[in-house]
Amino acid sequence: MNKRKKNILIAQVGTSNLQNTKYSSKVDLDNGQENCIETKYSFEAIIREIKKRRKSIDYLLLIGTIESRYKDIFDYYSQKMKYDDSHVVWQDSSITVNKEEKEQLLSEVIGTSLGIPALEVRIAVTGYGVNTDELNDNFDILRETMGKVIDHAKSVNQFEVYFDISNGFRSIPIYIYTMINYLVRVREEEFTLHMYYGMFEAKKKYYDVAPLVDLSHINELMEWINAANTFMRYGNASMIKEVFEQKYNSLPKEEKPEWSSLKKMVNKVENLSDTIQTCRGADGTELEMKARKKNKCSVKSAYALFREELSQKEEREQTSMKPLVPLFEKVKEKFSVFEKENNYEVGMAVTAWSIENGMIQQGYTSLEETIKTWICHNYELNEVDERNREGIVGFIINEMKQQEIQNPKKDWRNPDIRWEAVCPIVEKKLQGNNNQDDSELLEKMERMVKELDFNLVILAREIKNKRNDINHFGMRKNPMEASGLKSELEKYFIQFREIVERKEAAVDDGTMERSF
Repeated sequence: MNKRKKNILIAQVGTSNLQNTKYSSKVDLDNGQENCIETKYSFEAIIREIKKRRKSIDYLLLIGTIESRYKDIFDYYSQKMKYDDSHVVWQDSSITVNKEEKEQLLSEVIGTSLGIPALEVRIAVTGYGVNTDELNDNFDILRETMGKVIDHAKSVNQFEVYFDISNGFRSIPIYIYTMINYLVRVREEEFTLHMYYGMFEAKKKYYDVAPLVDLSHINELMEWINAANTFMRYGNASMIKEVFEQKYNSLPKEEKPEWSSLKKMVNKVENLSDTIQTCRGADGTELEMKARKKNKCSVKSAYALFREELSQKEEREQTSMKPLVPLFEKVKEKFSVFEKENNYEVGMAVTAWSIENGMIQQGYTSLEETIKTWICHNYELNEVDERNREGIVGFIINEMKQQEIQNPKKDWRNPDIRWEAVCPIVEKKLQGNNNQDDSELLEKMERMVKELDFNLVILAREIKNKRNDINHFGMRKNPMEASGLKSELEKYFIQFREIVERKEAAVDDGTMERSF
Protein backbone atom coordinates (compact mmCIF):
# COMPACT_ATOMS: atom_id res chain seq x y z
CA MET A 1 0.00 0.00 0.00
CA ASN A 2 1.44 3.37 -1.08
CA LYS A 3 1.67 6.01 1.59
CA ARG A 4 0.38 9.51 0.99
CA LYS A 5 2.89 12.04 -0.26
CA LYS A 6 3.97 14.70 2.21
CA ASN A 7 3.39 18.30 1.16
CA ILE A 8 5.54 21.33 1.97
CA LEU A 9 4.26 24.90 1.71
CA ILE A 10 6.87 27.65 1.43
CA ALA A 11 5.32 31.07 2.00
CA GLN A 12 6.67 34.60 2.08
CA VAL A 13 6.01 36.91 5.00
CA GLY A 14 6.01 40.60 4.17
CA THR A 15 6.11 43.84 6.16
CA SER A 16 2.66 45.08 5.16
CA ASN A 17 -0.28 44.96 7.53
CA LEU A 18 -2.55 42.76 5.43
CA GLN A 19 -6.32 43.03 5.23
CA ASN A 20 -8.90 40.30 5.37
CA THR A 21 -9.45 39.27 1.74
CA LYS A 22 -11.62 36.88 -0.20
CA TYR A 23 -9.44 34.58 -2.30
CA SER A 24 -10.73 32.31 -5.01
CA SER A 25 -8.94 29.98 -7.39
CA LYS A 26 -11.92 30.26 -9.72
CA VAL A 27 -13.12 33.71 -10.68
CA ASP A 28 -16.33 33.91 -12.70
CA LEU A 29 -16.52 37.31 -14.38
CA ASP A 30 -20.21 36.92 -15.13
CA ASN A 31 -21.48 35.70 -11.80
CA GLY A 32 -19.14 37.47 -9.39
CA GLN A 33 -17.39 34.89 -7.24
CA GLU A 34 -17.21 31.22 -6.53
CA ASN A 35 -15.73 29.10 -3.75
CA CYS A 36 -14.16 32.01 -1.90
CA ILE A 37 -11.81 31.62 1.06
CA GLU A 38 -11.67 34.66 3.35
CA THR A 39 -8.40 35.22 5.24
CA LYS A 40 -5.62 37.75 5.77
CA TYR A 41 -2.98 35.35 4.50
CA SER A 42 -2.79 33.84 1.04
CA PHE A 43 -0.95 30.78 2.37
CA GLU A 44 -4.11 29.87 4.34
CA ALA A 45 -6.14 30.18 1.14
CA ILE A 46 -3.68 27.79 -0.53
CA ILE A 47 -3.89 25.33 2.37
CA ARG A 48 -7.69 25.34 2.24
CA GLU A 49 -7.65 25.05 -1.56
CA ILE A 50 -5.41 22.01 -1.29
CA LYS A 51 -7.71 20.47 1.32
CA LYS A 52 -10.54 20.63 -1.21
CA ARG A 53 -8.50 18.20 -3.30
CA ARG A 54 -8.27 15.75 -0.40
CA LYS A 55 -4.68 16.74 0.28
CA SER A 56 -3.07 18.52 3.21
CA ILE A 57 0.01 20.58 4.05
CA ASP A 58 2.37 18.83 6.43
CA TYR A 59 5.16 21.40 6.66
CA LEU A 60 4.97 25.19 6.52
CA LEU A 61 8.12 27.23 5.98
CA LEU A 62 7.66 31.00 6.51
CA ILE A 63 10.37 33.11 4.91
CA GLY A 64 10.84 36.86 5.34
CA THR A 65 13.16 39.56 6.59
CA ILE A 66 13.66 40.57 10.23
CA GLU A 67 11.02 43.27 9.69
CA SER A 68 8.37 40.81 8.53
CA ARG A 69 5.13 40.57 10.50
CA TYR A 70 5.47 37.17 12.12
CA LYS A 71 3.76 38.69 15.18
CA ASP A 72 0.71 39.65 13.10
CA ILE A 73 0.40 36.07 11.88
CA PHE A 74 0.59 34.79 15.44
CA ASP A 75 -1.92 37.36 16.69
CA TYR A 76 -4.32 36.62 13.85
CA TYR A 77 -4.45 32.89 14.51
CA SER A 78 -4.27 33.31 18.31
CA GLN A 79 -7.41 35.44 18.21
CA LYS A 80 -9.15 32.89 16.04
CA MET A 81 -8.61 30.22 18.66
CA LYS A 82 -8.49 32.60 21.65
CA TYR A 83 -4.90 31.58 22.41
CA ASP A 84 -3.18 33.29 25.35
CA ASP A 85 0.31 34.38 24.30
CA SER A 86 1.01 36.74 27.22
CA HIS A 87 4.04 34.70 28.27
CA VAL A 88 5.80 35.16 24.94
CA VAL A 89 7.85 38.23 24.01
CA TRP A 90 7.00 39.13 20.42
CA GLN A 91 9.06 41.94 18.93
CA ASP A 92 9.61 42.26 15.18
CA SER A 93 13.03 43.81 15.79
CA SER A 94 14.19 40.81 17.86
CA ILE A 95 12.64 37.89 16.03
CA THR A 96 15.54 35.60 16.96
CA VAL A 97 14.67 35.83 20.70
CA ASN A 98 12.78 32.75 21.89
CA LYS A 99 12.84 31.49 18.31
CA GLU A 100 12.23 27.81 19.15
CA GLU A 101 9.31 28.66 21.43
CA LYS A 102 7.78 30.96 18.85
CA GLU A 103 8.05 28.31 16.16
CA GLN A 104 6.39 25.81 18.44
CA LEU A 105 3.57 28.25 19.21
CA LEU A 106 3.15 29.14 15.55
CA SER A 107 2.95 25.48 14.70
CA GLU A 108 0.35 24.89 17.39
CA VAL A 109 -1.70 28.01 16.68
CA ILE A 110 -1.72 27.82 12.87
CA GLY A 111 -2.07 24.08 12.82
CA THR A 112 -4.99 24.04 15.24
CA SER A 113 -6.68 26.98 13.52
CA LEU A 114 -6.42 25.35 10.10
CA GLY A 115 -7.39 21.93 11.35
CA ILE A 116 -3.97 20.40 10.78
CA PRO A 117 -2.64 19.49 14.23
CA ALA A 118 0.45 17.77 12.82
CA LEU A 119 1.57 20.91 11.00
CA GLU A 120 5.22 21.79 11.48
CA VAL A 121 6.28 25.41 11.09
CA ARG A 122 9.76 26.73 10.41
CA ILE A 123 10.94 30.33 10.18
CA ALA A 124 13.77 31.54 7.95
CA VAL A 125 14.82 35.14 8.56
CA THR A 126 16.71 36.61 5.60
CA GLY A 127 18.34 39.89 4.82
CA TYR A 128 17.06 42.27 2.18
CA GLY A 129 19.55 41.01 -0.37
CA VAL A 130 20.73 44.48 -1.41
CA ASN A 131 24.39 43.51 -1.83
CA THR A 132 26.55 40.45 -2.46
CA ASP A 133 27.13 39.73 1.23
CA GLU A 134 23.41 39.71 2.02
CA LEU A 135 22.67 37.61 -1.04
CA ASN A 136 25.30 35.07 0.02
CA ASP A 137 23.93 35.05 3.58
CA ASN A 138 20.42 34.50 2.23
CA PHE A 139 21.71 31.63 0.12
CA ASP A 140 23.17 29.91 3.19
CA ILE A 141 20.03 30.52 5.29
CA LEU A 142 17.65 29.22 2.64
CA ARG A 143 19.85 26.25 1.73
CA GLU A 144 20.09 25.16 5.35
CA THR A 145 16.45 25.77 6.32
CA MET A 146 14.85 24.43 3.15
CA GLY A 147 17.25 21.51 3.14
CA LYS A 148 16.25 20.50 6.68
CA VAL A 149 12.53 20.68 5.91
CA ILE A 150 12.97 18.67 2.71
CA ASP A 151 15.18 16.10 4.46
CA HIS A 152 12.50 15.60 7.10
CA ALA A 153 9.72 15.26 4.55
CA LYS A 154 11.79 12.96 2.38
CA SER A 155 12.69 10.69 5.29
CA VAL A 156 8.99 10.05 5.83
CA ASN A 157 7.81 9.63 2.26
CA GLN A 158 7.73 11.25 -1.18
CA PHE A 159 6.79 14.90 -1.14
CA GLU A 160 5.52 17.86 -3.16
CA VAL A 161 6.37 21.54 -2.73
CA TYR A 162 3.88 24.42 -2.86
CA PHE A 163 5.30 27.93 -3.12
CA ASP A 164 3.35 31.09 -2.29
CA ILE A 165 4.95 34.20 -3.83
CA SER A 166 2.20 36.65 -2.82
CA ASN A 167 4.00 38.73 -0.17
CA GLY A 168 7.42 40.15 0.66
CA PHE A 169 10.10 41.84 -1.41
CA ARG A 170 9.95 40.81 -5.06
CA SER A 171 13.61 39.74 -4.97
CA ILE A 172 12.99 37.09 -2.29
CA PRO A 173 10.62 34.84 -4.32
CA ILE A 174 13.10 34.96 -7.20
CA TYR A 175 15.80 33.87 -4.80
CA ILE A 176 13.62 31.14 -3.26
CA TYR A 177 12.69 29.84 -6.72
CA THR A 178 16.39 29.73 -7.60
CA MET A 179 17.07 27.84 -4.37
CA ILE A 180 14.33 25.33 -5.21
CA ASN A 181 15.99 24.70 -8.56
CA TYR A 182 19.33 24.42 -6.77
CA LEU A 183 17.91 21.68 -4.56
CA VAL A 184 16.49 19.88 -7.60
CA ARG A 185 19.68 20.09 -9.69
CA VAL A 186 22.53 19.90 -7.16
CA ARG A 187 20.95 17.68 -4.50
CA GLU A 188 19.05 15.76 -7.18
CA GLU A 189 15.80 16.00 -5.27
CA GLU A 190 12.71 14.80 -7.08
CA PHE A 191 9.48 16.59 -6.35
CA THR A 192 6.65 18.41 -8.08
CA LEU A 193 6.61 22.19 -7.63
CA HIS A 194 3.34 24.16 -7.49
CA MET A 195 3.48 27.98 -7.47
CA TYR A 196 0.64 30.27 -6.35
CA TYR A 197 0.11 34.01 -6.33
CA GLY A 198 -2.72 35.69 -4.43
CA MET A 199 -3.46 38.77 -6.57
CA PHE A 200 -4.63 41.12 -3.82
CA GLU A 201 -4.26 44.19 -6.06
CA ALA A 202 -6.54 42.68 -8.74
CA LYS A 203 -9.53 42.07 -6.47
CA LYS A 204 -11.48 45.21 -7.52
CA LYS A 205 -11.56 43.96 -11.09
CA TYR A 206 -12.95 40.63 -9.96
CA TYR A 207 -15.91 41.70 -7.75
CA ASP A 208 -13.73 42.30 -4.70
CA VAL A 209 -12.28 38.79 -4.91
CA ALA A 210 -8.51 38.28 -5.13
CA PRO A 211 -7.67 35.58 -7.71
CA LEU A 212 -5.52 32.79 -6.32
CA VAL A 213 -3.53 32.02 -9.47
CA ASP A 214 -1.76 28.74 -10.07
CA LEU A 215 1.57 29.66 -11.70
CA SER A 216 2.92 26.10 -11.81
CA HIS A 217 3.11 26.30 -15.58
CA ILE A 218 6.02 28.75 -15.14
CA ASN A 219 8.08 26.02 -13.54
CA GLU A 220 6.97 23.64 -16.28
CA LEU A 221 8.09 26.22 -18.85
CA MET A 222 11.49 26.46 -17.12
CA GLU A 223 11.81 22.69 -17.39
CA TRP A 224 11.10 22.92 -21.11
CA ILE A 225 13.70 25.69 -21.41
CA ASN A 226 16.28 23.47 -19.69
CA ALA A 227 15.34 20.58 -21.97
CA ALA A 228 15.62 22.79 -25.05
CA ASN A 229 18.97 24.13 -23.87
CA THR A 230 20.30 20.60 -23.33
CA PHE A 231 19.18 19.63 -26.82
CA MET A 232 20.49 22.75 -28.54
CA ARG A 233 23.89 22.59 -26.81
CA TYR A 234 24.50 18.84 -26.73
CA GLY A 235 22.10 17.34 -29.26
CA ASN A 236 20.65 15.10 -26.56
CA ALA A 237 16.87 14.68 -26.52
CA SER A 238 16.64 12.63 -23.31
CA MET A 239 15.57 15.63 -21.20
CA ILE A 240 12.82 16.50 -23.71
CA LYS A 241 11.50 12.97 -23.23
CA GLU A 242 11.88 13.19 -19.43
CA VAL A 243 10.04 16.52 -19.08
CA PHE A 244 7.28 15.40 -21.42
CA GLU A 245 6.79 12.14 -19.52
CA GLN A 246 6.45 14.07 -16.25
CA LYS A 247 3.83 16.30 -17.83
CA TYR A 248 1.97 13.45 -19.53
CA ASN A 249 1.87 11.26 -16.42
CA SER A 250 0.46 14.14 -14.36
CA LEU A 251 -2.45 14.74 -16.76
CA PRO A 252 -5.98 13.65 -15.88
CA LYS A 253 -7.03 10.60 -17.84
CA GLU A 254 -9.51 12.58 -19.93
CA GLU A 255 -6.79 15.00 -21.16
CA LYS A 256 -4.23 12.39 -22.23
CA PRO A 257 -5.76 11.69 -25.69
CA GLU A 258 -5.11 15.34 -26.62
CA TRP A 259 -1.41 14.76 -25.96
CA SER A 260 -1.13 11.29 -27.51
CA SER A 261 0.04 12.58 -30.90
CA LEU A 262 2.68 14.69 -29.19
CA LYS A 263 3.80 11.64 -27.23
CA LYS A 264 4.50 9.93 -30.55
CA MET A 265 6.41 12.99 -31.70
CA VAL A 266 8.59 13.04 -28.58
CA ASN A 267 9.32 9.34 -29.01
CA LYS A 268 10.46 9.98 -32.60
CA VAL A 269 12.73 12.80 -31.45
CA GLU A 270 14.29 10.60 -28.77
CA ASN A 271 14.70 7.72 -31.22
CA LEU A 272 16.47 9.94 -33.76
CA SER A 273 18.73 11.34 -31.05
CA ASP A 274 19.55 7.78 -29.92
CA THR A 275 20.43 6.61 -33.44
CA ILE A 276 22.82 9.55 -33.79
CA GLN A 277 24.48 8.92 -30.44
CA THR A 278 24.91 5.23 -31.22
CA CYS A 279 26.14 5.88 -34.80
CA ARG A 280 23.42 3.97 -36.67
CA GLY A 281 24.70 5.15 -40.05
CA ALA A 282 23.28 2.64 -42.54
CA ASP A 283 20.23 3.36 -44.66
CA GLY A 284 17.33 1.45 -43.14
CA THR A 285 16.06 0.40 -46.58
CA GLU A 286 19.27 -1.59 -47.07
CA LEU A 287 19.13 -3.41 -43.74
CA GLU A 288 17.96 -7.01 -43.54
CA MET A 289 15.45 -6.75 -40.72
CA LYS A 290 11.77 -6.25 -40.06
CA ALA A 291 10.50 -2.89 -41.25
CA ARG A 292 9.39 -1.81 -37.76
CA LYS A 293 12.98 -2.08 -36.52
CA LYS A 294 14.66 -0.10 -39.29
CA ASN A 295 13.98 3.30 -37.77
CA LYS A 296 15.80 2.20 -34.60
CA CYS A 297 18.88 1.05 -36.55
CA SER A 298 19.28 3.88 -39.03
CA VAL A 299 19.67 7.65 -38.66
CA LYS A 300 18.20 8.16 -42.11
CA SER A 301 15.13 5.99 -41.41
CA ALA A 302 14.68 7.56 -37.97
CA TYR A 303 14.80 11.04 -39.54
CA ALA A 304 12.23 10.05 -42.21
CA LEU A 305 9.88 8.83 -39.49
CA PHE A 306 10.46 12.03 -37.48
CA ARG A 307 9.60 14.21 -40.50
CA GLU A 308 6.46 12.18 -41.21
CA GLU A 309 5.26 12.54 -37.61
CA LEU A 310 6.20 16.23 -37.57
CA SER A 311 4.11 17.02 -40.65
CA GLN A 312 1.11 15.30 -39.05
CA LYS A 313 1.65 17.18 -35.78
CA GLU A 314 1.78 20.53 -37.59
CA GLU A 315 -1.66 19.80 -39.03
CA ARG A 316 -3.21 19.27 -35.58
CA GLU A 317 -1.39 21.82 -33.42
CA GLN A 318 -2.98 22.31 -30.01
CA THR A 319 -2.93 25.53 -27.95
CA SER A 320 -2.34 23.59 -24.72
CA MET A 321 1.01 22.55 -26.13
CA LYS A 322 2.32 26.08 -26.64
CA PRO A 323 5.71 25.60 -24.88
CA LEU A 324 6.47 22.81 -27.33
CA VAL A 325 5.69 24.74 -30.52
CA PRO A 326 8.91 26.82 -30.62
CA LEU A 327 10.88 23.89 -29.19
CA PHE A 328 9.88 21.58 -32.03
CA GLU A 329 10.62 24.32 -34.53
CA LYS A 330 14.19 24.29 -33.20
CA VAL A 331 14.28 20.49 -33.21
CA LYS A 332 13.07 20.51 -36.81
CA GLU A 333 15.70 23.09 -37.77
CA LYS A 334 18.55 21.28 -36.02
CA PHE A 335 17.61 17.83 -37.35
CA SER A 336 17.24 19.14 -40.92
CA VAL A 337 20.96 18.43 -41.47
CA PHE A 338 19.99 14.74 -41.80
CA GLU A 339 17.82 15.30 -44.86
CA LYS A 340 20.33 13.42 -47.04
CA GLU A 341 20.19 11.08 -50.02
CA ASN A 342 22.83 8.47 -49.18
CA ASN A 343 24.82 6.89 -46.35
CA TYR A 344 27.93 8.94 -47.06
CA GLU A 345 26.06 12.23 -46.68
CA VAL A 346 24.37 10.99 -43.49
CA GLY A 347 27.79 10.00 -42.16
CA MET A 348 29.16 13.47 -42.84
CA ALA A 349 26.14 15.02 -41.10
CA VAL A 350 26.57 12.75 -38.04
CA THR A 351 30.27 13.65 -37.84
CA ALA A 352 29.53 17.38 -38.02
CA TRP A 353 26.75 16.94 -35.42
CA SER A 354 29.13 15.02 -33.14
CA ILE A 355 31.78 17.74 -33.31
CA GLU A 356 29.22 20.48 -32.69
CA ASN A 357 27.71 18.67 -29.71
CA GLY A 358 30.90 17.39 -28.07
CA MET A 359 30.31 13.72 -28.99
CA ILE A 360 33.97 12.96 -29.65
CA GLN A 361 33.85 9.17 -29.59
CA GLN A 362 30.85 9.12 -31.93
CA GLY A 363 32.65 11.64 -34.14
CA TYR A 364 35.69 9.39 -34.66
CA THR A 365 33.49 6.37 -35.27
CA SER A 366 31.29 8.11 -37.82
CA LEU A 367 34.25 9.75 -39.62
CA GLU A 368 36.24 6.52 -39.97
CA GLU A 369 33.21 4.62 -41.22
CA THR A 370 32.11 7.45 -43.51
CA ILE A 371 35.49 7.35 -45.29
CA LYS A 372 34.91 3.65 -46.01
CA THR A 373 31.34 4.38 -47.08
CA TRP A 374 32.50 7.09 -49.47
CA ILE A 375 35.08 4.78 -51.08
CA CYS A 376 32.53 1.95 -51.39
CA HIS A 377 30.08 4.38 -52.94
CA ASN A 378 32.60 5.58 -55.53
CA TYR A 379 33.62 2.03 -56.51
CA GLU A 380 30.06 0.72 -56.60
CA LEU A 381 30.52 -1.68 -53.70
CA ASN A 382 27.66 -2.56 -51.37
CA GLU A 383 28.51 -0.23 -48.47
CA VAL A 384 26.63 -2.16 -45.77
CA ASP A 385 28.45 -5.41 -46.60
CA GLU A 386 31.28 -5.91 -44.11
CA ARG A 387 33.23 -7.93 -46.71
CA ASN A 388 33.45 -4.79 -48.80
CA ARG A 389 34.03 -2.32 -45.97
CA GLU A 390 36.67 -4.29 -44.09
CA GLY A 391 37.69 -7.07 -46.47
CA ILE A 392 38.36 -4.71 -49.38
CA VAL A 393 38.43 -1.01 -48.42
CA GLY A 394 39.85 -1.47 -44.92
CA PHE A 395 42.31 -4.05 -46.23
CA ILE A 396 43.57 -1.79 -49.05
CA ILE A 397 44.03 1.23 -46.74
CA ASN A 398 45.86 -0.86 -44.17
CA GLU A 399 48.22 -2.55 -46.67
CA MET A 400 49.08 0.70 -48.46
CA LYS A 401 49.98 2.34 -45.17
CA GLN A 402 51.98 -0.71 -44.00
CA GLN A 403 54.02 -0.69 -47.21
CA GLU A 404 54.81 2.99 -46.70
CA ILE A 405 55.96 2.30 -43.12
CA GLN A 406 58.22 -0.56 -44.27
CA ASN A 407 59.67 1.33 -47.25
CA PRO A 408 59.51 5.06 -46.37
CA LYS A 409 61.93 6.15 -49.11
CA LYS A 410 59.70 5.08 -52.00
CA ASP A 411 57.43 7.56 -53.76
CA TRP A 412 54.11 6.26 -52.49
CA ARG A 413 52.19 8.93 -54.36
CA ASN A 414 53.18 7.15 -57.57
CA PRO A 415 50.22 4.84 -58.48
CA ASP A 416 52.39 2.19 -60.20
CA ILE A 417 54.81 1.92 -57.26
CA ARG A 418 51.83 1.46 -54.90
CA TRP A 419 50.30 -1.29 -57.00
CA GLU A 420 53.63 -3.06 -57.48
CA ALA A 421 54.00 -3.29 -53.70
CA VAL A 422 50.41 -4.21 -52.86
CA CYS A 423 49.52 -6.44 -55.85
CA PRO A 424 51.11 -9.68 -54.51
CA ILE A 425 49.25 -9.25 -51.22
CA VAL A 426 45.95 -8.65 -52.99
CA GLU A 427 46.41 -11.66 -55.28
CA LYS A 428 47.26 -13.87 -52.32
CA LYS A 429 44.11 -12.69 -50.54
CA LEU A 430 41.97 -13.60 -53.55
CA GLN A 431 43.79 -16.88 -54.27
CA GLY A 432 41.76 -19.97 -53.63
CA ASN A 433 38.39 -18.18 -53.54
CA ASN A 434 37.38 -19.80 -56.86
CA ASN A 435 34.97 -16.92 -57.31
CA GLN A 436 33.98 -16.02 -60.85
CA ASP A 437 33.97 -12.33 -59.87
CA ASP A 438 37.58 -12.36 -58.63
CA SER A 439 38.99 -10.95 -61.86
CA GLU A 440 36.53 -8.06 -61.73
CA LEU A 441 37.27 -7.54 -58.05
CA LEU A 442 41.03 -7.62 -58.68
CA GLU A 443 40.63 -4.96 -61.33
CA LYS A 444 38.55 -2.83 -58.96
CA MET A 445 41.10 -3.20 -56.16
CA GLU A 446 43.92 -2.26 -58.56
CA ARG A 447 42.08 0.91 -59.53
CA MET A 448 41.47 1.65 -55.86
CA VAL A 449 45.18 1.30 -54.99
CA LYS A 450 46.24 3.46 -57.90
CA GLU A 451 43.54 6.12 -57.74
CA LEU A 452 42.99 6.79 -54.04
CA ASP A 453 44.42 10.07 -52.81
CA PHE A 454 47.31 8.91 -50.63
CA ASN A 455 46.51 11.74 -48.20
CA LEU A 456 43.23 9.91 -47.60
CA VAL A 457 45.09 6.70 -46.79
CA ILE A 458 47.25 8.52 -44.23
CA LEU A 459 44.20 10.31 -42.81
CA ALA A 460 42.17 7.10 -42.46
CA ARG A 461 44.95 5.40 -40.50
CA GLU A 462 45.36 8.38 -38.15
CA ILE A 463 41.61 8.46 -37.49
CA LYS A 464 41.59 4.71 -36.82
CA ASN A 465 44.46 5.11 -34.35
CA LYS A 466 42.64 7.86 -32.42
CA ARG A 467 39.40 5.86 -32.43
CA ASN A 468 41.26 2.89 -30.96
CA ASP A 469 42.79 5.17 -28.32
CA ILE A 470 39.27 6.06 -27.18
CA ASN A 471 37.71 2.62 -27.54
CA HIS A 472 40.54 0.98 -25.61
CA PHE A 473 40.00 3.39 -22.73
CA GLY A 474 43.39 5.06 -23.20
CA MET A 475 45.09 1.83 -22.08
CA ARG A 476 48.20 2.44 -24.19
CA LYS A 477 51.75 3.56 -23.68
CA ASN A 478 51.10 7.02 -25.09
CA PRO A 479 47.41 7.92 -24.78
CA MET A 480 46.30 11.27 -26.15
CA GLU A 481 45.00 14.12 -24.03
CA ALA A 482 41.24 14.60 -24.16
CA SER A 483 41.55 18.12 -25.59
CA GLY A 484 43.87 16.81 -28.30
CA LEU A 485 41.38 14.16 -29.37
CA LYS A 486 38.73 16.82 -29.83
CA SER A 487 40.91 19.25 -31.81
CA GLU A 488 42.31 16.45 -33.99
CA LEU A 489 38.80 15.28 -34.86
CA GLU A 490 37.89 18.75 -36.09
CA LYS A 491 41.10 18.90 -38.15
CA TYR A 492 40.56 15.44 -39.67
CA PHE A 493 36.99 16.26 -40.64
CA ILE A 494 38.12 19.39 -42.48
CA GLN A 495 40.87 17.43 -44.26
CA PHE A 496 38.48 14.71 -45.41
CA ARG A 497 35.96 17.27 -46.61
CA GLU A 498 38.71 18.98 -48.66
CA ILE A 499 39.70 15.64 -50.24
CA VAL A 500 36.08 15.00 -51.20
CA GLU A 501 35.71 18.51 -52.63
CA ARG A 502 38.86 18.09 -54.74
CA LYS A 503 37.53 14.81 -56.10
CA GLU A 504 34.12 16.33 -56.90
CA ALA A 505 35.78 19.31 -58.60
CA ALA A 506 37.93 16.98 -60.72
CA VAL A 507 34.85 15.01 -61.78
CA ASP A 508 32.99 18.19 -62.66
CA ASP A 509 35.79 19.55 -64.88
CA GLY A 510 36.29 16.16 -66.57
CA THR A 511 39.83 15.43 -65.34
CA MET A 512 38.63 12.39 -63.34
CA GLU A 513 35.92 9.77 -63.75
CA ARG A 514 33.07 9.51 -61.28
CA SER A 515 34.56 6.36 -59.70
CA PHE A 516 37.99 7.85 -59.15
